[in-house]
Amino acid sequence: MITDPTRRRAPGSRPRSRRSTEGALCESLQPLAYRPKDAAAMLGVSRSTIHQMIADGEIVARTLGSATLIPYSELARVLDGAALSAATKAA
Repeated sequence: MITDPTRRRAPGSRPRSRRSTEGALCESLQPLAYRPKDAAAMLGVSRSTIHQMIADGEIVARTLGSATLIPYSELARVLDGAALSAATKAA
């Protein structure tokens, strides 16, 4: 984009940036699916635990090309079905 050097901004105004709006948009979007490494971080377990849960059929994963992906809804289902901790039960 070519800007006109004679065009001036109003005093106190800030230049508009596409990056700032694109960054805000990306931050507000939630991924539809996660790779096992990211899913493990979200659930607070190891990557090998996630792979074992996939192998045992506890988590349904999909393969897209060579990537293993776990839908967000599947992670939420697993977390909702997890047992409550002793501290939570006592509260």
